[in-house]
Amino acid sequence: MSKLIIIFFIFIPVLVSSQNIDVYFGSMDRMEGGIYHAKFDIKRGLIEKKNLTTPYSSNFMAFHPSREILYSASMIDNQAVLVAYKIDPDGHLEELNRIENPAGNAAHLAVHPSGKFLITAHYGAGATLVFSLNDQGLLDTQVAWFEHQLENAEKPINRAGPHPHWTGFSPDGGFAFVPDLGLDEIFIYKISDSEPFLEFHGRAAAPEGSGPRHMRFSVNGQYVFLLNEISLSVTTYKYNSEEGTLQLISTTPTLSDEQKAKHDDNRASEILVHPNGKFVYAANRGDDSITAFETDPKTGHLKVIQVESIRGEWPRNINLDDSGKWLFAAGMRSNTVTVFSIDQLTGNLNFVPGNIHSIPGVRCILTNN
Repeated sequence: MSKLIIIFFIFIPVLVSSQNIDVYFGSMDRMEGGIYHAKFDIKRGLIEKKNLTTPYSSNFMAFHPSREILYSASMIDNQAVLVAYKIDPDGHLEELNRIENPAGNAAHLAVHPSGKFLITAHYGAGATLVFSLNDQGLLDTQVAWFEHQLENAEKPINRAGPHPHWTGFSPDGGFAFVPDLGLDEIFIYKISDSEPFLEFHGRAAAPEGSGPRHMRFSVNGQYVFLLNEISLSVTTYKYNSEEGTLQLISTTPTLSDEQKAKHDDNRASEILVHPNGKFVYAANRGDDSITAFETDPKTGHLKVIQVESIRGEWPRNINLDDSGKWLFAAGMRSNTVTVFSIDQLTGNLNFVPGNIHSIPGVRCILTNN
C-alpha cells in the first residue's frame, strides 16, 4: 500500500522597502513661506510625505558637516537672521538657536568643513560675513565683516556696485571663494585656525560684464566652474591648491544666441557638478531650462550635450541627490519642483511625466542622504 506524502509549501512574502532620503525646500513665499520637508524615494524618484517643518522663510540653506544640523538664512518678523535647526531621526527640524544677521538676508551661506564657522554672501550689502559656531554647532557670534570694494575706479561694474552671491571652500578647506556679480571678480580668502577665520588672499577676474554668480570645484579639485548670471556662460579656471589662485582657461555659453533671443529676461542661477565628475549642470532662468555639459577631465573644457526644459518657471536653484541619479529643479515663479532622472552614461536629464510637485515660492533645495 503506497503512502501519500503531502508537502506543504509555505510562501513567505519578501518585503522590499524603498529607500527614502530627506529633502528640504526653502521658500520665501509671503503667505506660505518656510522650510518644507519631504521624503524622496530614490528607487522610484517620487517625492512623498511633504510638509511644512518650520514656518520661517528661507532664502538659502546649508548643512553642518555632521549632517545633523541645518542652517538657514531667514527673515523673521522683518529681521534678517541665521537659524540653526537640529534634524531629528524622521528628518523634521527643531530650532536650536538663531542670531541676527546685521548685513541683511544672506544670498548664500556655507559651513567650513571644520564645523567651526560659516560664511555668508550679501548681495545688497556688498559684503562677506563670518559667524563662529560652538562645539555643538550652535550659532555663536559674528566675528568678521569683509567689504567688497572696487580695486580699479575706472573698471566697469554691473548693477551699480559690489554684489557677492555665493560662498564656498576649496576641497581641502584651505581657501574660501566668493564670486561678486557686480565686480566681475572672485574674492579669495585664506582660512585661519583662529578667529576671524578668514584673511583676504586675492582676486580672480571673470570675463567683463559676465556677472559671476555661483561656482563649483571639479571632483578631482583641479578646476573651478564659474556660472555667469548676466552672460549665461560657464568660465573654467585651473586651480592651484598650493597658491590659492585661479587661471582662466575658457568660457562656454549655456544657451545659443537663438535660444537667448526667445526671452527678454535671461539669467543663469545655479551650477552643479555630477559626483562622477563627467557632467556639469547649469540652470537658466527666463529660458527656464537646464543645460547639461560634458567635461574634459584633462583640460576642464565643457561641451553642451543637452538643454532641457524644467517644465516650470524661473529655476532659481537646482540640486542633486548624493548618488547623482536624480536632479531637482526649483521653479520659483511656478511654485513647482521638477524631478529628473540622470542617465549615468550620457549625463542626459530624463523627465518622468507627472513628476512635478507644488512648493510655494521655492528658492533652494537640500538633499540629505
